[in-house]
Amino acid sequence: MQVMLLTQEEEGEQTLGKMTVERKLYYRELIARFAHHHGIIWDLDEEMDRFRYFTTQDIKEIADYIKALDPYKHPIQYVQWKAELIADEHTYGRLLGFPNFDAAALQHDAENTHSETIKWLDKSAAAGHPWLVHLIEMNPGVRPDTEDYAHDRVRKLAIWGHYMAGGTGTMFFFTDPIGDLNMEDYRTRDHLFDLIRYAHDFVTKYLPVEDMKHADGLTPLKDDYVLAKPGQSYAVYLPNGGTTTLDLSAASGAFEVKWYNPRTGGELINGSVRSVQGGGARALGNPPKEAGSDWAVLVRKAGTR
Repeated sequence: MQVMLLTQEEEGEQTLGKMTVERKLYYRELIARFAHHHGIIWDLDEEMDRFRYFTTQDIKEIADYIKALDPYKHPIQYVQWKAELIADEHTYGRLLGFPNFDAAALQHDAENTHSETIKWLDKSAAAGHPWLVHLIEMNPGVRPDTEDYAHDRVRKLAIWGHYMAGGTGTMFFFTDPIGDLNMEDYRTRDHLFDLIRYAHDFVTKYLPVEDMKHADGLTPLKDDYVLAKPGQSYAVYLPNGGTTTLDLSAASGAFEVKWYNPRTGGELINGSVRSVQGGGARALGNPPKEAGSDWAVLVRKAGTR
């Protein structure tokens, strides 16, 4: 769980003006009340700059003010409305390299999750101040389990698309008939939370994720996702099941091959191929069952746990 404090919403973002006395008092009060909590992220605005009210300099001044007051230096971000539809210089691109801005909070269609996560991870790293990249809103939102129990689009494109790009984590808004404004019972999306947990378990239990980077080019498929710590550990997500080959030409030694079920979670299990050797492109074999459904494959140096 992540404590994310959304300090304002676009519809009311002009209420306090820019760096007015009222706005400064507001931030001081938030920091005094909440900054002691672990894992806080300060979110400057939900859909900031959709109305072009805050300039780049305004955003930097707000971030500087919060960082100067917050003794714990929690990360700062804002949610950009569909950044993929707007030129970079009008979205997060204008803040690349700025030391007091720390995270991109993506809101967009599920099909753009993987590429947009990769984009801002790479651009921020190249600018010298690497960001966290979160998925905050996936359009058009998540329907109740009773209407979409499997959440295939959400699971494949948003949850796994984000994690397998190297993203920090996901959150979702809910759409009607039981949406955000009339939500009384989170059990309407109980299975959604299970699916997020299964992906999180795979990443945190089985991968040295802090040392891994997106590496989709290591397989010949166009729609799968790859994370890699070259020579040590590789994860391949196959959204449509089946099989693929993994380029281990830059690696040496023996690697074990294990499969993980994104739909049910659980332990790693064996497929038709249990081990491969480095030194070339290697076939990963077939999944244990349900070959037409999505699977994650873990290829790691033999003896690694």
